[in-house]
This record gives sequence, C-alpha cells and structure tokens, in this order.
Amino acid sequence: MLVGGEHAQSLLNPEAIQNNNVFKTIEPLTDKTGVVRAIHYSDGKLPTDLLGIIPFKVSGVTFKEESCATRVQVRIGIADWCHHTGTPQADIWIGRLTPVFNDAQVVSLGFWPTLTINRDLTTNPLPESCGEGYEVVLEPSDQAIDQYLPMPGFIP
Repeated sequence: MLVGGEHAQSLLNPEAIQNNNVFKTIEPLTDKTGVVRAIHYSDGKLPTDLLGIIPFKVSGVTFKEESCATRVQVRIGIADWCHHTGTPQADIWIGRLTPVFNDAQVVSLGFWPTLTINRDLTTNPLPESCGEGYEVVLEPSDQAIDQYLPMPGFIP
C-alpha cells in the first residue's frame, strides 16, 4: 500500500515475523514490483479459549515536513478462514462489501482493523499554517481486497 501524496512518503512495507506458535505456514504475497501486499497465514491451530498473537512489522513511513497530517490511520483487510468444522467458515474484517466479498452476513460492515501511525511532532512539527493539523485515513481498494484477501480453497 502506498502512503503518499501530500502527507507521507515512501512505502508502508509490511513484513512477516517468523513465529509458528499459531500458524505453521507464513506466506508474504507480493505485487509485480516485489512490494508485500498481503501476508497469508495458514495451517494454524488455536484453542478457542486462548488469544493468538500474529506478529508482523511495518516500516518505511515518513511524514512530509510541509504536510498538516498528525497521524495516518491505515485500514487493514483481514480474513479469518476456518475449516475446523468440516465446512469452510469465514469472518471478513474489511468494513464494506466488494465484488468478491459481497456477503453482509460474513463481512464486518463499518468495522476496519486499523494501524495508527503518529507523526512525531517534536522532531517533525507541523507548519504554523496547519493549526492543529488533521488525520488521514487510508484503506485498500476493492480491487486490492479482491485480489489479495482470498486464499485457495477459501474464496467466498
């Protein structure tokens, strides 16, 4: 996902962190240029009474000095595919329906998992003309969701 334009520069570059506590297989998916667009985790097992933590890291965001943005809210699409019961089930956290993810019973309409990136106002203060500044919200396009969120055998 490119975080650019008038607010931030560089790439929001997600990376998987090796951790097999919940999932045995961790597969980054890249676009034609090699940028990681999604991370698929599979072959997992987590008892229903426990909380699983799936680590990843993000780097590469720099706020432009002339921008009035104080923070960037990056909405992340997440799909939880499960076949434990023998019948594939899904919880899709993407906030809206898309052409592929079009079942309102499965998609979390209005809710997005969000990564918040705060501008360090001490080392990169806002220009005086900005007043208190503002937040920027970025989210994946329908096309990106429909291309990178499905997994083989788990397509709605």
